[in-house]
Amino acid sequence: MVLTRSKTSGMDQQPGEITEAYEARMLDMVAEFKQRAAAATSAYKKEDEEAEEQRRLAEQQQQADAEAARKVADERFRLCRDKLLECEGDIEVIAGEWAVAAEEEGAPPAVRGLATTTEHVSDLVATCAAQQEDILYMDTLV
Repeated sequence: MVLTRSKTSGMDQQPGEITEAYEARMLDMVAEFKQRAAAATSAYKKEDEEAEEQRRLAEQQQQADAEAARKVADERFRLCRDKLLECEGDIEVIAGEWAVAAEEEGAPPAVRGLATTTEHVSDLVATCAAQQEDILYMDTLV
């Protein structure tokens, strides 16, 4: 703010005003200006603190949301892994049954083919299950 002569005219010593009264009036003015400056500084500081608090709260909320999303993804992954491990045992049983049927005398080629296919599927599922266990182990290390 630029002080012009019209704004500072109140700072001049008034005609007939004694020096002590003038100095007292100037001290009062300075005290008022200091008080206004302190109030403005306090208001700015409060606004800055409130803005910082809002930023901090937003960051905390973002971290909480990210953690919740991670937990949901981890739970989904765990459920899929559990389902895979559960199916692994079922597939091994089916593969064993088909292997027994394929070893019987006079088993048609289709039965032998299905036995071979279920054995391959069983191997693939076992490999996936082993990889899932490795991933789980690595996740626990991190």
